[in-house]
Amino acid sequence: MPHPVSKIRPGESLTYYGQIYTCTMRRPYTRRDGSSTVLIELASHCADCGTSFTFSVPATSNKFEPNRRCEAHKSPGKAAS
Repeated sequence: MPHPVSKIRPGESLTYYGQIYTCTMRRPYTRRDGSSTVLIELASHCADCGTSFTFSVPATSNKFEPNRRCEAHKSPGKAAS
């Protein structure tokens, strides 16, 4: 069953562990194997420094484990405060 993020539309937001993610766009994407999908671009603010950042997730994803930090502060496995 797809995660509720799969239904989000541009301008709508969702909250994950207190951090707000806003959909900025949905765009078609062609995978390397030639099949088509839709990517959802989300914007948020870094949990460490507050800088805004964006990232994309496939609309067909079954789970939502978003980035909590910007590229400069990303720390996989470390809890965001």
